[in-house]
Amino acid sequence: MKFKGVCPSCDSLLPTYINFCLNCGEFVRQGEANQQSADELKKVPVLFADISGFTKLSEKISPDEVNNIINEFFEYILKPVYCYEGTIDKFIGDCVMILFGAKSSHLDDPKRAVLCALEMLKLCNEFSVQKNLKISMSIGINYGIVAIGKVGGYYEKDYTVIGDVVNVAQRLQAAAPENTIYVSESIYREIFDLFLYSEAKEIYVKNKSNPIRCYIPLEIINEATTFDVISRIQDSYLSKLFNIIASKDTNSVLLLGPNGVGKTSLLEKLTNHLVANNIKTYYIRCSFNNYSRPYLLISQIICKVLNVSVDDVQTIKQHRLISFLDFLFKDDLEKKETCFKFLSIILQLDIEDDFRNIVSSMTQGDLEFEIRQNVLLFFDAFLSSNFSIFLTDDIHYADIESIQILEYLKTNLYCDKVIFIITSENESIHLNAEKPSICRNYHLRKQRNF
Repeated sequence: MKFKGVCPSCDSLLPTYINFCLNCGEFVRQGEANQQSADELKKVPVLFADISGFTKLSEKISPDEVNNIINEFFEYILKPVYCYEGTIDKFIGDCVMILFGAKSSHLDDPKRAVLCALEMLKLCNEFSVQKNLKISMSIGINYGIVAIGKVGGYYEKDYTVIGDVVNVAQRLQAAAPENTIYVSESIYREIFDLFLYSEAKEIYVKNKSNPIRCYIPLEIINEATTFDVISRIQDSYLSKLFNIIASKDTNSVLLLGPNGVGKTSLLEKLTNHLVANNIKTYYIRCSFNNYSRPYLLISQIICKVLNVSVDDVQTIKQHRLISFLDFLFKDDLEKKETCFKFLSIILQLDIEDDFRNIVSSMTQGDLEFEIRQNVLLFFDAFLSSNFSIFLTDDIHYADIESIQILEYLKTNLYCDKVIFIITSENESIHLNAEKPSICRNYHLRKQRNF
């Protein structure tokens, strides 16, 4: 939206296509608007902080000494501005104007503005005590849409923000007593549950016919971060998972939740606990391109058991598979050879010409059945003496062939042998099998920071 200037009565922005003020209704003739151009509109908190005490100090010491103290003071109290990624717009004598979200927006910009103001008051008191001076601050904060752009004459312009939001913030500051913060109702509505406030106050300010409601933020109620909230949720789910593992009354757990709720870090924490307690644990995380290669996920799981990588050269995987099958089946040569042939297909190992001819003559259904049977044979033999837990993260990215095999394993392996713990963003990965597997579903939901 383009603007032709600001209203001469209330300083609100005037769009180019109208001849009256949207804020006060004042009719504005062509050429009467105060010409100010705007590059963009943004919703930002605007903070004004005014310093009191330097006027009396200037009566006792020289101007250069006052200037040095003011510079030292601002350097000391403005540290929180950079900490909360605010922007110092300008200095106006003893007053400073600060913006949050003008250059880079954050979802919690109103919270950052109030936290910054509280810390600035604290640092002002510290500086006064250290220097044995009587310096105080009054702060006003407002939140709303402003126009951001270059303002000024032909020869010189400043990049700043303009609008009624700025004016109200300055007038809140002017009305605030010493060492007090006034925040507007727009700020209060955004973060009313994060801070302890005084009772609402209504004050009259210049160029406003109606009183402005404002509040005094006293202290933050709860500084819990999103990370803290997610950690508490994870601890609750970890406790449930430990109980399931100890009871062994199910062979699969599906953790459902959207991206960002902490499913991956939950599995990582669980893995660390299980490994520390000498429980055989195999962790696989699916990537977004897993679905494009058939049997990739199940081959990753088998490689984890074999203690090799999917990306290792064929000879390494082949020799490791042979030695592992020798250990599992010992003298049962037929099972060992059959299992080796069909697992070689999954692991994309070279197979003999005779077996390739047999495979090419099989129907798709028969081939898939034989692969499932031999994968089951492999895991049944391995798990006969090794209770194990398989953790699969983001299975919604996995290939459909591997998901079908996992469902088949869940259906045919006993709870006292294995537990599959799987995370997904949706429930569609639970496919039909010959009989329903024993599975518990848990939902993870995004929690609001409080």
